[in-house]
Amino acid sequence: MPPKGKPQPTVQDIELIKLWISEGGSFEKKIKDLVQTDLVKKLFTVSSGMPQNKNNSFLPDIKIEKVPDKILDSLKKSGIVVVPIANNSAFLSADFISLPNATDDDVAKLLQVSPQLTWLNLGGTKITDKSLSTLAQMPNLTKLNLNNTNISDGGLAVFPILKNLNYLNLTHTKIGLKGLFALSNPIKLPQLQQLYLFDTKIMLQDSTAIFKLFPNTKVILGSYQVSTLVSDTTVFKRKK
Repeated sequence: MPPKGKPQPTVQDIELIKLWISEGGSFEKKIKDLVQTDLVKKLFTVSSGMPQNKNNSFLPDIKIEKVPDKILDSLKKSGIVVVPIANNSAFLSADFISLPNATDDDVAKLLQVSPQLTWLNLGGTKITDKSLSTLAQMPNLTKLNLNNTNISDGGLAVFPILKNLNYLNLTHTKIGLKGLFALSNPIKLPQLQQLYLFDTKIMLQDSTAIFKLFPNTKVILGSYQVSTLVSDTTVFKRKK
């Protein structure tokens, strides 16, 4: 079990482990090989690093046509987990959890479903700043996870206008204050409500500047320092 004080398994994590065991506990099977039941779709929407929104209030207020099954099947065969974000919804969630070595070319495959794509998890992949330009063709994105990727401040400088994006995860990247200055252009992300910056090049002393750059956004730095107490360094010696 995780040590006390560290993140504990969520209900979804536990259900995911149960599912893995029930499927035989294979270390080779990928998510795309699982039977796509409602439980599987629910778990991998929640486990993708994206927050779950039961009422989908952040979805673009537009009507959109469903993607043909032939295209969805093609994406799934390539290893991309693509599922509707809700029953009877044309909007899609795409996750690369089965493709940790995914590159910019793999992301480009999603252009086939760009109007319908609203949640995208690219966390832990091999993408570069090139993929950020691809996002410009995905106007209905509302949630975007870029954690543990090789994106840079230069990529954020040319970050596309995503008028519907309200959630952005940049944790565990090399993003610094320079990139955030470029990203803070209110025209680029007018609906941004949540911004995650844990384990980036952002320093604790930058927090005041960050909050000024994003006054209407909940910024989660996640990094803090605990002051050293005398008791932490006290050495007790036995009397001779």
